[in-house]
Amino acid sequence: MRKLLILLSGAALLWIGACYIDNPTQTNFPMWPVQLDVPLYKQHMGFSDILDDSLITQVVDTDGDSLYAIQKDIQIDTTRLDNQLAFDNLTQSFTQSIDAVTIESTPKSAHAEIGKVALADIGPITTTEFIFEQIMPAALVDPLRTAIQINGGTATVDSIPSTDLEPVTKAFSFGDFEGATFESGTIEVTVYNNMVIPFGKPFTLSLMDTIANSVQETVSFSEYIPENSSATETIDLAGKTLSNINGVRVNGESDGSQEQPVTLTDADLQSGFSLEANVRNMVVSAATAKIPSQMIANTDTVALQNSDAKIESAEISTGSLDIDVQNTIDLNSEVTLSIPSLVDNQNNPLETTIQLTAQTDNQTSIDLSPYTLNMDTAAQQLEYSYEILTAATDPNLATIQENDSIDVQINLQNITFSSITGYFTSNAIVETDSIALQTGHQIQEALLDSGQLAITITNNMGVMADVFLSIDELYEPDQSSFAETISLPPLGAQQSSVFNLRNHTIEIDGQQQSLHYESRINLDPEQRMTINFDDSLGIDLGLTDINFAHITGIVEPITIKIDTVEQEISTLPEELDGIDLQDVDMSLNFETNLQIPVFLDLSISAYNNQGESDSIVVNDWDITQQSTLVIDQAEDLINLHPTKFVAAGAARIGDGVQSATVSKGEYAAGTLNILAPLSFQISEDISQEIDPQEVSADIPEQVEEFILYTDIVNQFLFGATVEVVAAPDTNTFHSGSSIKPDTLVILRIDPGDPDNAVSKVDSVVLNDSKIALFQEPIYLKTNVSVIGQSNGLATKVRSTDSLFISLSGSVKYLNDHLASENE
Repeated sequence: MRKLLILLSGAALLWIGACYIDNPTQTNFPMWPVQLDVPLYKQHMGFSDILDDSLITQVVDTDGDSLYAIQKDIQIDTTRLDNQLAFDNLTQSFTQSIDAVTIESTPKSAHAEIGKVALADIGPITTTEFIFEQIMPAALVDPLRTAIQINGGTATVDSIPSTDLEPVTKAFSFGDFEGATFESGTIEVTVYNNMVIPFGKPFTLSLMDTIANSVQETVSFSEYIPENSSATETIDLAGKTLSNINGVRVNGESDGSQEQPVTLTDADLQSGFSLEANVRNMVVSAATAKIPSQMIANTDTVALQNSDAKIESAEISTGSLDIDVQNTIDLNSEVTLSIPSLVDNQNNPLETTIQLTAQTDNQTSIDLSPYTLNMDTAAQQLEYSYEILTAATDPNLATIQENDSIDVQINLQNITFSSITGYFTSNAIVETDSIALQTGHQIQEALLDSGQLAITITNNMGVMADVFLSIDELYEPDQSSFAETISLPPLGAQQSSVFNLRNHTIEIDGQQQSLHYESRINLDPEQRMTINFDDSLGIDLGLTDINFAHITGIVEPITIKIDTVEQEISTLPEELDGIDLQDVDMSLNFETNLQIPVFLDLSISAYNNQGESDSIVVNDWDITQQSTLVIDQAEDLINLHPTKFVAAGAARIGDGVQSATVSKGEYAAGTLNILAPLSFQISEDISQEIDPQEVSADIPEQVEEFILYTDIVNQFLFGATVEVVAAPDTNTFHSGSSIKPDTLVILRIDPGDPDNAVSKVDSVVLNDSKIALFQEPIYLKTNVSVIGQSNGLATKVRSTDSLFISLSGSVKYLNDHLASENE
């Protein structure tokens, strides 16, 4: 049977004892009946003396009644954002070198015209003889031939008269050219007179185009050429053009023998004059001729476009020299290009020879990786020279014009360096990139409560410079952008600089949650240095111990585990076992200064000493909208009679949608409040056994009547059945005892009401067997069985309520005590 929920304390048992008449001294005493009232037992069953458990307190209900109640406040640890407004350590490593320093050149073209061509001297050129009988008219020749014949082969005439010469043309060719336009030059024409008379004057020799029957050039002899002698005249070729000369013609006059007698034979009629021509010092602007080898030479420079470096010398890593030659000359040629600014590892300048075929183009590319570039740091230009040597055409003819040319174009392509010695500007080494914050927050503005920026630099380049590092979105306390200048360590050394970021701010405009940085190596433009491009500066950035004092933006939901609260509570009185309390108020109360939603997931579990447990789970409770949550069915936890409560869970801060400001000091703190008035519904018989009390009545043997009186006053709102039993020892009261106690009285009392107590007075006459119990010391024990309200409502226990039980006896006996003593 279930035990009563309310602990009932026993009052002290009172025994007053019987009254005796003093013994007379006479021998014959009369006997008289005596009635003795004996108080046996008083029991006050109230709550104030026994409900000393720390969970039991007094509360006032809505009716104004002071009630006993179970009350417990369990604190849930404060949840703070202190360690949540942070992100993991960030690192970024990069290298910086001057591999971005390249040079470019504007393609350089050299236009090499063949210009004026010097032709080789020609001659002597001779013709067959112009014979006497061909150049003299027939009227003069025939009489002379007749006279010779008549005179037997020799004739003497008084004289040979003057006459006009017959125009006679002889084949003639310069041989080495067909035509030319001369800038300078001469033709020396020599006439050898092999006749028996002087030749001339005057006569003209004409250079002829016999096909067109046109005179190309003439030379006149105005003096006599005596017999067996010669005369020379010169043709100045400057500014003249000769073409298609294939003959020479004689024109003019003959003065004959100048009235001198002449002896002739047939052989004299076959004699004449011969022609010899020598062409000297020919320079032509155009010609179809045997062109001797021509040399064209020039020296020039290739200017380099502006660069971040002023190069004194540079070892080329990649690149090419592209040479494009366009040959419009009808001559085979050889182009030799020399670039003193480019030298190999033997310090020999770059030199290349390109063979050209007449009127053809050529493209050549030279790998420059084996070369070093040397330049004047002020001029920053490449020096080069070239020679063009045309091939002689002999024995063939070729046609040339003075503006025929060979175009040589040179271009430096894709030049990079493995090292440079020179001077460098601050723009030479610049690195820009970003560091992702690696956070789900959409930060608009954030104040750092702590943090460090470590910049570690390893100098493997050997440059003497400073590193200027700036971060766009990071601001100093004075609101200037973060920027620091750090001197480079010596070659091969490493150094770290650490900057305290407390009270710095991060301001980000846009969705990209990154810090954009620029690292600029400020090289001294006045300092000559050598930089190897295979080496580099190593820079490591480290953002550590980043915690924010506050963040403004869209905060990614932060889940914070609530430390498990394990609260031991004192055991409820055993007298409450078996009673299910009603009207249990259990509520969670949270307070927070967060301005964004805070969703709580919490489980509250109760455990008792019997290993039983029960739990209540709360999910997605927004404590910023509702600070107090009343927990339904809290009676299930309390009615376990728990000895321990365990609360655990997590708080989810933010919904990932709303923009707000959250600060490090913001918190959420809670309390689990339990209030369970001793209000219950009695649905079955519930009993409470009161500890037995020893009674020594010393009842006389001559008892005529023993009346047991009961007086019960009930202030409780529940009824009860009171049973008083007696036994000679306490073992009899145990449930396993074979001897059952004697029942003295059973009384039923009604419930009290809120305003008045219910009294019950009753009596019972004990029979002899019951009277005999009191002849020796005995134990009385009271059993109370609780009876609930007939309407089934819950019964409240008021702090002022008590149950008073009083037992007394009225004993009638015959007083023969003196007589008995006298006997």
